Amino acid sequence: MTEQEASKLLTPESDKTVVVSVTTKPFVGRDHFIVNIGKNALIRISHIGGNFGRWFLNKAEEPFATNVLRGYRLSKPSKDGPIIAELGGEKKAETSLTEIFACMELQADGKQEPLLTNGCANVFYVRDSDSSLRAVCILWYNRGWSVDAWAIDAPSKWDRGSLVFSRIS
Repeated sequence: MTEQEASKLLTPESDKTVVVSVTTKPFVGRDHFIVNIGKNALIRISHIGGNFGRWFLNKAEEPFATNVLRGYRLSKPSKDGPIIAELGGEKKAETSLTEIFACMELQADGKQEPLLTNGCANVFYVRDSDSSLRAVCILWYNRGWSVDAWAIDAPSKWDRGSLVFSRIS
């Protein structure tokens, strides 16, 4: 293993690729990210954190063409800055609420793929309603998804084994 390979934070996961189909209507956070763990919930969401609520529930995103996301396994604990740098910078790291929700729809009940359901974080980088890039974390607990967000300059680190998603198209 070379020194460059040893310093890599992210390993692409070929089975963690998601095609997010074209959208035709604006996506508004508060219309989709709703706490509901009932049997008839479209997506079982058990918790929405305060930061996510403040930064994203009032955000509206315009429709877009098809995008493809890839998951990257974090090989060692890291803050957001080095992760974003390895992804190629903020523009390449950035995803959207629409894409996060599409991933959650594939696993409405916490089963299947592509998101982790083993206690490790699923991390996405999304611009909030004020255009600040934030880290959005999706975690599965036994009854539903927990959704929250943090500033990318927060002092905490993501754990080894977490999955970071970014666009590949």
